[in-house]
Amino acid sequence: MPVSQEILSKFGFAPQTSGVKPFIYLSVEGATKHGKTHLALSAPGPICYIDFDRRFDDIKDKTQALYPGKQICVKPLDLPQIFETPEESKAKAALPTLEARKELQAKQMFDRASKVADAAADRWAEFLGLWRMVMNPKSGFRTVVIDTASALYEMASLAKFGKMVQVPQMMWAPMKAEFAALMKLPYNTRQVNVILLHHLKDEYKNTTVNGRESSEKTGARVRRGF
Repeated sequence: MPVSQEILSKFGFAPQTSGVKPFIYLSVEGATKHGKTHLALSAPGPICYIDFDRRFDDIKDKTQALYPGKQICVKPLDLPQIFETPEESKAKAALPTLEARKELQAKQMFDRASKVADAAADRWAEFLGLWRMVMNPKSGFRTVVIDTASALYEMASLAKFGKMVQVPQMMWAPMKAEFAALMKLPYNTRQVNVILLHHLKDEYKNTTVNGRESSEKTGARVRRGF
């Protein structure tokens, strides 16, 4: 005997629908220059390619030869590189003591870090608008590629906390939940393929030897980011 429609409606069960909307949601992990981007760009077009690492310029010519006529729309969203300026170097050199130079250098580094965090917040807001636009079936995009999702997650962390280290563990949970919800948006329409490219990092294992804790490489590589 089937469950009554009244019960299903009262408790908010999803209605059963016929047919399946085929779409791809793919996470690709691998070392640099091992073909992650070329694999992603073999997906159906038009493609929205969100470039956090400025990688597309390196493969543009080869991509156009491999996929002639495919529309690949590139959106750079990398963070600006903020280096020490000549004026900052001169200001440090003009100070009479090493202690004074170190104090000024610490202040300059803090100022540069603040500028990067502000830029991350701007880029994150720009990404949110772009992501929601691409998820709309009316956008016309068939696939979105994020290169890399590792950089996107780090940008989101900078935008939320202003830094990547010394963040209390309890603050990460809401941020990760928000990020996960954002990554689930494609399931609402199942119209746009999503391909997330990830960097790898060394895996470490905590060990205790003679009562002293240390962290050692395991020799394995694991996904960097979310």
